[in-house]
Amino acid sequence: MMRKIVLVSLVIIMAISIVGCAQKADNSAVSAYADDITEKMLLAYNEDNYAQYIQNTDDQFRAAVSEDKMKQGNQVVRDKIGNYVLGSKQYTDAVKTTQNNLKYVAVRYTAKFTNETGDVVITMVFDDNESHQVGGIFFNSPKLRQP
Repeated sequence: MMRKIVLVSLVIIMAISIVGCAQKADNSAVSAYADDITEKMLLAYNEDNYAQYIQNTDDQFRAAVSEDKMKQGNQVVRDKIGNYVLGSKQYTDAVKTTQNNLKYVAVRYTAKFTNETGDVVITMVFDDNESHQVGGIFFNSPKLRQP
């Protein structure tokens, strides 16, 4: 149980630090590539479909998230908030940031999940280059913040 709390806390801290020193991004340009990739990743989350989950991710993400780690992480989230409700995500905003001399775009969405009464905030981190590969996905909601 303590491991789950630490994992959720770490995810929240990472998402906040990525967005910390940032500048606004062009919402329409970001939405044009991020919406489809995000929807596919959320569908893969529901199905524990690793091949689809990592399809648009960068090398660092793939190195850090094995199929077993993806399934374990998904189970931790799913135990608290359930499955993503298909098509429920709504683009909120995006910011550009730099970390370790690498450029990223952090994109926030709200979405519905089957066992969460409120909105779930999903933060997607994309490489800020032509490939727009995913470098991270983070979930935040009232139930996820509970011990």
